[in-house]
Amino acid sequence: MEGVGYPFLRDSSPTRITPRHIQFAVRNDEELSKLLGIVKIANGGVLPKIHQTLLPSKKGKGKDEIGSASQEF
Repeated sequence: MEGVGYPFLRDSSPTRITPRHIQFAVRNDEELSKLLGIVKIANGGVLPKIHQTLLPSKKGKGKDEIGSASQEF
């Protein structure tokens, strides 16, 4: 599992590989993701991802704008 995108597995060395581990490994590897693209892994969950539009904008990142409101009136 280490070679397919789950490098911290060697540090924690779990005693059991769960469907969640397999989901992370498959979705983080380009070739496995293409091969198993439409496969649903039971109890695998979803990959954590925040859509770009929900992230705060980088505009106004200066020190003078600490505590500025998100809307301007």
